[in-house]
This record gives sequence, structure tokens and C-alpha cells, in this order.
Amino acid sequence: MEPMKFWEFVGVILDGLVYERPSIKIPASVMKPIAQLVALMYKLLGPYGMPVPQLTPSRISLLTCNRTFSCSKAKDRIFYTPIVSLQEGLKRTIDSYSHLRADLTKREGPSKSYLLLGSGKAADTLLRKDRKQTIIALIVLIAFYYYFIATEYTITTAVSKLLMVTTFFLFVHGFLPSKLPFACNKDKIPRIVFITEKIPPSSFHFSEERCNQNALFIGSIWNSVANTSQSLCKGKDWTLFVKVYKHLFVQYILLHISYGMYFVIVDCG
Repeated sequence: MEPMKFWEFVGVILDGLVYERPSIKIPASVMKPIAQLVALMYKLLGPYGMPVPQLTPSRISLLTCNRTFSCSKAKDRIFYTPIVSLQEGLKRTIDSYSHLRADLTKREGPSKSYLLLGSGKAADTLLRKDRKQTIIALIVLIAFYYYFIATEYTITTAVSKLLMVTTFFLFVHGFLPSKLPFACNKDKIPRIVFITEKIPPSSFHFSEERCNQNALFIGSIWNSVANTSQSLCKGKDWTLFVKVYKHLFVQYILLHISYGMYFVIVDCG
């Protein structure tokens, strides 16, 4: 019986149950930090009811290891002789689980995955129904991973660099013409092959009502800080002092830590 690699073994089972093999391959170096981030979120939010995640670093490591299925050791130690071939055994096993075969009949309405994801913008993004939104989400995730995890910047440094990149992008985006010629035909006439979708100025405008709400919010924060400072100046409210000191200390820690130190990529094998 010839050894068979793990993913080939899984592929044979998927083919037998009439499921499509995975067509998208994501590098382990990308999935491991995501799995570690999910594990960190579960560690923080698990006590508050967060369900156990299926995406874990141990599972990613398990799936990325090279393994083969072989009965050669059984042959050497207990003189095992296979009655049927591996392919025939897989075929019989798949036939016994016929109730798990994929239902190829067309169903009307949204898919189960779309309903499971909430049938909203998140589902459109994850299932690539809105490609533009999916690309934007990927760019945001890549930027977050690079600035907050991979480079081990502190939050202050990462936010500053992101603002610099955003400013540069907005400037270049505004400088570009609405139609970009990238090629010329035989008559040396530029051919438009890319259209730049301009960000409307209204996207950066606030309505009068929203400005008033923001002003009231900032004013309430200022009054709260002023009242707290006056209470601290009296030097009698120790509970308030401890509370304020605790909040300031937490903010100091959050602004000076580097999330990159919590994500260590370990290759299996």
C-alpha cells in the first residue's frame, strides 16, 4: 500500500462526497497570526460568553505539517496484509457515508453561509459578493497587521504612521486624473484602461447637526475632566484618585506596548 499525503487523502474524500476541493491557498505565515489574534480575543472575551473558536494556532500547525498515511510499520511488526487497496477502502468508506454527500440541487434564496454570517455587509465582504468592499477590507487588515503586529510598533507610532500613509494616499488620489491612459493604439492615441473613482468632497463634510453633537460631546468631556480635577485638588476623595490613576495607567500601558511581541510565528517541522 503506497503512502498518501494528508491533503491528497482529504481531496479523495471530498471528491467522493461531491465537494469541491479548496481552490484558494493561504500561506501559513498569514493564517497563524490571525489564529493567534483569535486565540487572544477568546482569552479576553471567553469568560464573558464568547464561543470556543474553531480557528486556533494548534489546528493551523497541525494542518501545515507534512504527514503521510502508510501501513508499512504494521506490516513489519504484526505482519499485516491489507485485504483491499487504500483507494478501494476509501471508496467503501465514502459509500457508507452517502448521507453526507453534497446536495447539488439548486436552492432558491441566500446560501447557508450567507445566512450564518448575518446576511449583511460582513457576509457580502467575506463571501466576496461586493468585491470592492472585500478589497478594502483586505487592505485594512494588511495595514493593521503590518503596522500593529509585524513591525512591533507601539500604538502611538503605528497610528502616526497610518495617518501619514493615509495623508499621502489622499493627496495622490486627489492629484490623479479621473481617467488614466496606460496604453496607446497604433495612431498613438492614449487608450483609457483605468478610471479613478474620486472621493466626493461631501464625504469629508459634517452637517450642522453633527457638528453640534460633536461640540456638545467635547464640551461634556471637558466639563467632566474639570469637575474631576476640582475634586482631586481637594485631596479628600481617595476612591476617585485611585480610579483616575488606574485609568491613566492603563492608557499609558496601551499606548506604549507593542502587539507584535504577543504574536510569534512558529513553523512546524
